[in-house]
Amino acid sequence: MNNQSALTEGMGIGMQLTGRFAWPRSLIIAARNYTRETTGENLEALASARRSAAADVIGLQSKLGVDYLTDGGVGVFDVFAPYLNRLRGVKETGNIDKYPGTRNSYYHIPIVDGRLGRENSMGEEYLHTSQYPEGTRKKAILPSPAAFALASENSHYGSLEELILDFSEILREDILDLGSRGYDYIQLSDGFLANQRFKHRISRGLVKSLLDGLRVAFDGFRGRSAFYLHSGDASGVLSDLLHSEVTDIGFDFNTPLENLDGITVTKNMILGLQNSTRKLPRTLLPKEAEALSGRARDAISALGIGSGAQVYLCPSQDFDGLQTFPQALSRMLNLAEAVRMLRVPS
Repeated sequence: MNNQSALTEGMGIGMQLTGRFAWPRSLIIAARNYTRETTGENLEALASARRSAAADVIGLQSKLGVDYLTDGGVGVFDVFAPYLNRLRGVKETGNIDKYPGTRNSYYHIPIVDGRLGRENSMGEEYLHTSQYPEGTRKKAILPSPAAFALASENSHYGSLEELILDFSEILREDILDLGSRGYDYIQLSDGFLANQRFKHRISRGLVKSLLDGLRVAFDGFRGRSAFYLHSGDASGVLSDLLHSEVTDIGFDFNTPLENLDGITVTKNMILGLQNSTRKLPRTLLPKEAEALSGRARDAISALGIGSGAQVYLCPSQDFDGLQTFPQALSRMLNLAEAVRMLRVPS
């Protein structure tokens, strides 16, 4: 066996989604129709299109051998959406460029003007739980407490640390609720903590509050838990998060591997090495799987991930407005092929 084959021997290699999937044309049309005319008929057509899209993306992941399945986020515009209309103390406003790593203009800024309070649980319009075949393992993607605090315009809390801790309490209720509904894996996503634009707001106190918040958020949850960083160099906070309560940790292609020298990996890894923030030219699509598998081998080697660990190869974040549905499908197929290459001795 050569060195490349030995590198992943005994290691669990898989794939997951780390954000929303691209919308099919039928869902885009239904959403546009409802936006133009908010009738009951158009609302039901939109709900039906979302259920159909969720079933399709769940089926795709199942066919490709994804371990933990998401509904593709077809019921939300962004990771904050489920919290803007069902929490006390939060309102929403428009946002064009504040969310890192995307040009999607549908994102909204949480406006925090009171003490956070959870009024109800996430409904079927957000999660599409009924579209999962029985026996499949379900994954939900929620915002990290730090991401919510850094994204918000806050006029109530005296500090980001206080907001982080209160939002962690909200997350705990949601995570326990999801666990009772059969969700086996909860990922907290954060595109702010590692992003250069927010570096001046990241203090040691904020990071400590986040670690405290993660203990609160996952208290009592018995499934897999993950903290996933994207849209920036995560090396500055990775060591802290490796000491957190989560079972899995991840970062995207924006983290240079040389910056991780000296960091000891003690958790399962999510490697968002597929750049999903840009389309690939048709000439490069056939070459992506091989490039991804090579990039993953480099990361596994640099991190010193040992036998018995689980490593998931993933898109860097959402297949958002920059990705057409056909290309998102092609990119997922490439991701699955890259995982196959990593599993098969070379």
